[in-house]
Amino acid sequence: MTIKSSSFAEIHQSGLTFIEVMVALTVLGLISAGLLGGFAFGTRSWESVRSSSIATEETALAQQFLRRQLQRAHTSNGGASSSSSPILFGRSDSVTFQGPWASHVAQGSIYQFTLSHAGQDVVLAWKPSILLNEGVAKEKSGIASSRVLVPRIDHLKVQYYQGERGGDGRWTSEWNEGDSLPHLIQVQIEFRPGDHRFWPPLIVRMPRG
Repeated sequence: MTIKSSSFAEIHQSGLTFIEVMVALTVLGLISAGLLGGFAFGTRSWESVRSSSIATEETALAQQFLRRQLQRAHTSNGGASSSSSPILFGRSDSVTFQGPWASHVAQGSIYQFTLSHAGQDVVLAWKPSILLNEGVAKEKSGIASSRVLVPRIDHLKVQYYQGERGGDGRWTSEWNEGDSLPHLIQVQIEFRPGDHRFWPPLIVRMPRG
């Protein structure tokens, strides 16, 4: 009888050890799942922050580029007729102006730039307009090119200010003065709901002739 009780006790003790192992494995599995879930969440959060940071940087670079181009807009059309080559023509959703590439000022070519809301994007298109050669303006033809300046937007609004600040001036949604520039240009971009990008107010003082 003693031997049988001892054997039963050993079997009973062995069964408890197996249950403990199962419990330990279950707890370990739960901990592992929690760690993996936390790691996945952290990875998604990092990617989200990284994507947002890249988008914000790209928006800032687009603003800087557009500001430089507008600030170098030509105050005259180089001798071409104002009807065929206005130095600036503006609407509420687009603006066309003449000027050099900001990074290629010394090359002598003047381009016609058009900023517009095309499809879902803000697009900048350009084509050669005038070639200055020893002070003589010659109309120049070439292939038009374009690039997306700001992708996936909801609304583009351009306004033009005639008159000095503090004077009798006003903002208008169109500019039809082919031989002159507005004093200021304001470019506003709104993004779609849920898009966390931000376009700070861009107001550019235009060059004066």
